[in-house]
Amino acid sequence: MVYIIFFPDQSKINSDHITVMEGSSVTFTCKGEKGATKWFSKELDQIVHTGNVFTITNVLEINQGYYECWGQTNLTEHFRALVLLDVEGI
Repeated sequence: MVYIIFFPDQSKINSDHITVMEGSSVTFTCKGEKGATKWFSKELDQIVHTGNVFTITNVLEINQGYYECWGQTNLTEHFRALVLLDVEGI
């Protein structure tokens, strides 16, 4: 499950697609039962953050794209959760 938190009002939703205004901040939260989760950017083809909470401050158009949370629910079961971040210009 991926929760997305918007600033400054800190409203929280559970979603797989989000649109934010350029210059705003967005926080993704994804938690597994075992170990730290990792956030992977499909556009950059690399891990961009290790940890349950991933925040992008001052969102730019370059931040647009798919982010995938990788985690572990127990010793043998792994999961992935995908979210699409769209960025609208000011």
